[in-house]
Amino acid sequence: MTIKGASREAISRLDTPSCNGPNRGFLYRDRVVLSLNLRRYRRQMTTLSPLDSPEPIEFKDYPAWLDTHGVSVDVYESHYQAVCRDLVDGFSKCPFWTRAVSGLRDVDAAYQIDKKYPLISAGAPQLLTKPWSSFLHKTYRKNVLANENFPDPPSDGWIFPSNWFGRIRDIVRTTVEVKYLDGVPIVLRSLTDLAKQQGCFQGSQLEARVNGYYGAHFECGFVCSIPDITWKRYAQQITVEVQVTTSIKEVIKKLLHTFYEDTRTKSKQPSIEEFSWNYNSPQFNAAYLGHILHYVEGMIIEVRDQQKV
Repeated sequence: MTIKGASREAISRLDTPSCNGPNRGFLYRDRVVLSLNLRRYRRQMTTLSPLDSPEPIEFKDYPAWLDTHGVSVDVYESHYQAVCRDLVDGFSKCPFWTRAVSGLRDVDAAYQIDKKYPLISAGAPQLLTKPWSSFLHKTYRKNVLANENFPDPPSDGWIFPSNWFGRIRDIVRTTVEVKYLDGVPIVLRSLTDLAKQQGCFQGSQLEARVNGYYGAHFECGFVCSIPDITWKRYAQQITVEVQVTTSIKEVIKKLLHTFYEDTRTKSKQPSIEEFSWNYNSPQFNAAYLGHILHYVEGMIIEVRDQQKV
């Protein structure tokens, strides 16, 4: 890149404030123009430097990157498994969850009285924990892929062992399955009301996405005693996620689990314009299967309710 109207010799002479000696042939106007162009040149070179925005590391290199920050993946994997056992045991006994499980039976009974059909698909929801590989990949997505400042820390700081049990919000999760689409908001409302009474409510929402995903997410918090890496116990605030979905959607989610996992690992997701006309692509199949099933479930409720008229 060159500066219009200025030679290297002329630019170098701008650093000398005096107009005497070798610079005396320059007019004041020329000095101003050259100075402005020089500043613009330096600013552009700083913006265009490839060193300012390095490529994010790949996931296969993430464990080595963690090791440079003092985090040994092998050591913390066994620690993570031990903490997860404590989390499930603690949450299963907390007042909110024991009342929520019995409350689901009440919701099912009320639905049967109103609709003449049972709602809840199974017994008490099973509490699960996020697999270590999935957990580690989520920290990778937050530390690297979603971090616009990389290789510097994200705006809210790195997610490392000192804080990751509080920052990753779905380590403990479960799913409540219902038979009918209209039961999803009913169960979500029941969980929300109970959590607010218990003072542990953190959030709930109905979701609909372009990729064909439909579901309800509920979050509550509880405090659990867990060990640190030296096995000294401390109190940690944990967020538990409850998904509410229909039995049909849960079957489809399990069938497409590998596809959804692969999609989350990509930093750039295809737009709806990109996959809507590519009917052979996995994105097309997953998205429109989800949309069609959601429509069909709505029609099932309409047919069912018309029989009561």
